[in-house]
Amino acid sequence: MKQKIKIYRMSIARVFPATHPRAGGLTHFAQAIIQAKKIHTVRAIKPNSKTWNDKIHEVLDGKAVLVVYQWNGKPYSSDGCTNQFVFGTNQTQGFINELLKSDKYRYAIPVIDSGIGVQKALFIDELGCISVVNTEHAEVNINEYYYSTIARNDGLSLEDFKAWFADNDFSKPFEIIHFTEFRY
Repeated sequence: MKQKIKIYRMSIARVFPATHPRAGGLTHFAQAIIQAKKIHTVRAIKPNSKTWNDKIHEVLDGKAVLVVYQWNGKPYSSDGCTNQFVFGTNQTQGFINELLKSDKYRYAIPVIDSGIGVQKALFIDELGCISVVNTEHAEVNINEYYYSTIARNDGLSLEDFKAWFADNDFSKPFEIIHFTEFRY
């Protein structure tokens, strides 16, 4: 029996959100991913939902693909969205090729075996740094990185990064979803 491949979807902002000082301005995130200037995205862990850690490991195991998309207009509006990238492995290459034949995915860029991964992170706001857990090599390493380093790798200036996350609950962990083999 042929295994069914899951499709996980992740949005990247086309414009800065209404709560940001640069509200409505273009983020250029899709171009930054292509140019390897945005090598990851930071996401809050949502309660009662599957974590990005679980989803990314399914992608790495060839059981799923990750579609990264942008809203064409205001999020969740009738303007729809444009699929930008489809991340997968050699095991899902055929599935991705079939996806790309449809109108919905025809402009998406296939990204095969990019090294996609995920790390858990905790903001330490009073120190201006983020503690990142690396568990990929059978040992647990915890390292701290200044906001400026995380911001740069997220495709943002330090000021934009701080403003982007200003309303988040820093007592809860976050996940860093990597688009390349880079890890902290």
